[in-house]
Amino acid sequence: MKKKSPVSFTNNLVHPVRTTIAAVVALLLARLLALPEVYWAPISAIVVMESTLGATLALSWRRLIGTALGSATGALLLGYFGPSLLAMQAAYLVSAFFVAFCALKNPLIALRG
Repeated sequence: MKKKSPVSFTNNLVHPVRTTIAAVVALLLARLLALPEVYWAPISAIVVMESTLGATLALSWRRLIGTALGSATGALLLGYFGPSLLAMQAAYLVSAFFVAFCALKNPLIALRG
């Protein structure tokens, strides 16, 4: 069995340490701001963390845009159809096909959950 060098071991710890720090900072900020359901802050930080800062910022920006578009679409549909289960299911279906179509056209779009 081959032993890993200390440099390799240290490099493998950088990403988990960054992710842990981001999650703790997110939790502390959520508590400081007295946000409801503070547990979502570290979960969000963990979900968007990538191995580099540039990748994390790019992914965060895309998720922010997607969330804003989804919220706006939901608000428009709710205003037009009211609280309707059928309308909500239709919106989910259309949204899923739209995202799948976008992913086919642009392989950089990743469906992560």
